[in-house]
Amino acid sequence: QTETVRCSSDWPFQPYLVFDVGDGSERRDNDSYVNVQEIKLVMELIKLIKDKRKDVSFRNIGIITHYKAQKTMIQKDLDKEFDRKG
Repeated sequence: QTETVRCSSDWPFQPYLVFDVGDGSERRDNDSYVNVQEIKLVMELIKLIKDKRKDVSFRNIGIITHYKAQKTMIQKDLDKEFDRKG
């Protein structure tokens, strides 16, 4: 029900989307957590956006995570994939 409402054109917070990574699982990384399947999805979404929309820069894309280890791994993967720093 929530997914249907939030993905409809009546939802006032477009163009935000929420993806449920049902096959992911969190593992502890020191004092934080990582979900590798979520990181894979993030990377695929970023590649898709960059491929389809050449006018969109990294400054126009926001990634939200609650976990420091998750953030660090996403940053490392983005740096590796897109040859960037920071």
